[in-house]
Amino acid sequence: MKPDPKMDDLQFKRDAFAQIEHLGEVVGVFENEPANINAMADAFPGAVAVFVDTIHSPKPDVPAERVEWVRDFRIN
Repeated sequence: MKPDPKMDDLQFKRDAFAQIEHLGEVVGVFENEPANINAMADAFPGAVAVFVDTIHSPKPDVPAERVEWVRDFRIN
């Protein structure tokens, strides 16, 4: 959780990447915001990056080409 709700979400996540990589090898990252998944894919190039195409902000960002897309995790 962000220590301050007014803090920029992407910056908060970028700040957390250093802490996360010290926990061990990151093999997968999942996110519903395009800008955030792109930052995660850049920070953890060895991980599978998955954009979860659900509700997200109206910002014009799009997931990078190497990012996988899923609509949700339910089996239809």
